[in-house]
Order: sequence, then C-alpha cells, then structure tokens
Amino acid sequence: METVITISGADKAGSLAGLVVFLTRKGYTVKGQKVTELPSGARLLKIRLGLAQVDKEKLAAEIKALNYTGMYAVKMTPAAEPAATGISLPPATLGQSVFIVSAVVLVVLLAFSAWRSQRSVMADL
Repeated sequence: METVITISGADKAGSLAGLVVFLTRKGYTVKGQKVTELPSGARLLKIRLGLAQVDKEKLAAEIKALNYTGMYAVKMTPAAEPAATGISLPPATLGQSVFIVSAVVLVVLLAFSAWRSQRSVMADL
C-alpha cells in the first residue's frame, strides 16, 4: 500500500528535489514523483511514499514549515558599524592582488619545471 501526497505552491526551481531530499532524510521511502503544470501556470507536485499509514497532519506541518524561496539562502542583517578586523581592500585591488600572486606562483612553478626537465636531460647525457 502506498500513500500519495499532493503539494501545490512549490513553483520555485529545485523545490521537487528539495522535497525528495527532505522526505528521504525524514525516513520516508519515496517511490516516485510527478510534476503537473496547471493551466494557471502553477506546478502541482505528486509524491508517492512507500508507506501505508502516514501521520498526515505532522507531515503537512513539516512541509509547510519549509521555505522554498530561501531553502538554501541565509538571511543576513548588516551591523551598524563593520568590525575592523584584518586587511580591508576594495574589490578591484583585491582582484588585482589575487591575479598578481597567482601569476607569480605560476611563473615560479613553470621556471622550476623547466629547470628540473633541463637537469634530467643533462643527467641522461
């Protein structure tokens, strides 16, 4: 015996995957899923669970508690004054610094590789 749950209002991308992961982590066996487009443009999700009896009220409350728009987002509130810790660089300067350091590391590695290959060629002679 299986249970089919129907969920509407999950129009955001990744909502089906998020629900399947959520249900799997809660211990439910997901047997199948189907997305249906309604004429209004909304999506209707149907998920088959491999259980005969499900506490529908508890499951409905847990699903309603999910926030699909911010499922993976973090809500941040800016502080009045940022704490002065470490070095503070403007974005352009930071990007240039990263580029220069990366270029120097690559040149050093290239020079070392050329020196090592030349040394191995000389040793073979």
